[in-house]
Amino acid sequence: MFGITFRSCLTAMAVATSVMWFNAVAASAATLDFESVGTPGAQVEIPDGYGDLNWNNFYVLNGVEQYPEYPGNGYGTGASSGVYVGFNGFADPASIVSGSTFDFISASLTAAFNEGLMLDVAGYRDGVQLYFKTVTLSTALYANLLFNWSGIDQLTFKSYGGTPVFGKNGRQFALDDLQVVKTPIPAALPFLAIGLAGLGFAARRRRAVTKAA
Repeated sequence: MFGITFRSCLTAMAVATSVMWFNAVAASAATLDFESVGTPGAQVEIPDGYGDLNWNNFYVLNGVEQYPEYPGNGYGTGASSGVYVGFNGFADPASIVSGSTFDFISASLTAAFNEGLMLDVAGYRDGVQLYFKTVTLSTALYANLLFNWSGIDQLTFKSYGGTPVFGKNGRQFALDDLQVVKTPIPAALPFLAIGLAGLGFAARRRRAVTKAA
């Protein structure tokens, strides 16, 4: 009777663990379009915590309204959804950091002022580079790029080169529709693991007692 009860409990706990893990993954998928952090008529830093990520030297602006003196600039082109886009402040390197691992799925990227802007994108975990990709960006249209990098905790972006086409030599790039998936461990999962371990210990002890008898 104990054997049936133990197997039933083990199966139930395993199913519950799987369901909790699936729900955590599904709930953490996000496409960040910066619409909720933009300020009309201003360029502001993207706050830490947006998308449950920390942002270093990333700003947000209204791509449609900003820089009317450069008609056709890449900020307006780069607004693939809504009107706000992220960008690297002062054309310097920028990064995105997380306290837990995440998957970097895709992003829309556009050169702001320099046609043929080069952008190095790298993915890290615990300070070790796992992924690297160089892309060439246009001011005339955004590129919806697929990365599918899994299990990272940091993304870095470094832009360089390109040819000015608006009378302004700027190495800024526009970022929109950043798609990431975070996979946090559900709070109850460690307790389920402890329960499974306890059931396993009880089963081994029962078998040992049976053999001794």
